[in-house]
Amino acid sequence: MLTEAGERLLQSIGGNFDALQTAIADASSGASEPAGVLKVSLSPTFGVTHILPLFSELLRRYPLIRPEWHFETRPVDLVEEGYDVAIGGGLDFAPGIVARTLAPAHMVVVASPASLAERTPPSDPAGLSQYDGTVMRPLRSGRIRHWAMRNAAGAEMAAPLRETIVVNDPTASAKRQSSASA
Repeated sequence: MLTEAGERLLQSIGGNFDALQTAIADASSGASEPAGVLKVSLSPTFGVTHILPLFSELLRRYPLIRPEWHFETRPVDLVEEGYDVAIGGGLDFAPGIVARTLAPAHMVVVASPASLAERTPPSDPAGLSQYDGTVMRPLRSGRIRHWAMRNAAGAEMAAPLRETIVVNDPTASAKRQSSASA
């Protein structure tokens, strides 16, 4: 015996409950192997350097997958734009989105001898405020992203930089920093 809700469902599908059950069974049969389009947003540098080399193995293991990979620096709306996955750092997530850490990103701060020649090297991250810096302003938040650093003992502290150049991409920031310290 159907409930009231069940009766309404049956009426809304035009009384063709058997066809609906068959369609659901057909859609779920053979689903033991991933298949179809896999739409992924990737940061260009990370995607090309770390993910793209895995492409052949992905297709070998899952031949029914059709990758659609978007290498972009802009923040994407996973739900609105129909993405299955986004891989990158510093992503803002809508409620209900599941996120997992793939790998930690370790950065090391370096300086050329020329940039340190006229200054005393900082004794802690707060001393970086004396130095010109490239900082990031993500498009979505519009706020400058400040660095935090950890010492060997694991203590974390702010590492403010003078906001000499503002960029919206971590790769641009890293490239600018490395060219400035060379």
